[in-house]
Amino acid sequence: MGEMLREKKIRLASKVLALEDEVLIDKLEKVLTSYLSDKTIAATFFARPIPEDITLEELAKQQHQTPIDKKKMDAIIAALDIEEPIEDLLRQLTP
Repeated sequence: MGEMLREKKIRLASKVLALEDEVLIDKLEKVLTSYLSDKTIAATFFARPIPEDITLEELAKQQHQTPIDKKKMDAIIAALDIEEPIEDLLRQLTP
């Protein structure tokens, strides 16, 4: 951490410590908490870009994906014995 950033943090902390207005402190806390919990910030921290020249097979191998056995999947579907049309089931998923 650069010295200028450290000084800025100390200056900001000093100003917050000097505050006596609880409502203002609550607002500052809410803004800071909202900023830190923003999903886009987390996504940029954890997400890694996918190389443009990678194939689907290579990506699946890197992520340790195993293909679904079609016969097993068909057996599961048959065992479920779902009678409703797929359109009705999909409609139930949306608000």
